[in-house]
Amino acid sequence: MPPSILSEKSLSQNYWNAYTETMPREPLDALHLKRIQKMLHYAYERVPFYRNLYQKAGFKPEDIRTLDDFNTIVPAIDKKDLVDAQRAAARRDRVLGRKREHGDEAEADLGAKANCACLHSDLCACHGGESQRAASRAACSGGRIT
Repeated sequence: MPPSILSEKSLSQNYWNAYTETMPREPLDALHLKRIQKMLHYAYERVPFYRNLYQKAGFKPEDIRTLDDFNTIVPAIDKKDLVDAQRAAARRDRVLGRKREHGDEAEADLGAKANCACLHSDLCACHGGESQRAASRAACSGGRIT
């Protein structure tokens, strides 16, 4: 048998987190509800995409009082919604002539820093000075500066 990547202590224990894995159902559900409420508040307060989605659906994080509320009230999203929002943010930036910077609201629309999609754009300000952007463009275009 090949050696395990787990320590002997890990192999000898029945649970990774005995406290939560052996918790009775009622306190576990309460813990899940508390974490869900915290996550919903965070998304509503800090991520424009989710705030707009929730407002259009007439939903506020305070509306969630039970796990059943979470399953029935919170609007569902899928990959298409996320892709559409990302494309809309990119179009908005191009129309407004905005320079994109890592961490700005256009990238934060989906709640996380995205890899820069505008590496070759003259509007892109997220790759340092002009010479650094020129070097990036040259590296990606087979040596031609675009």
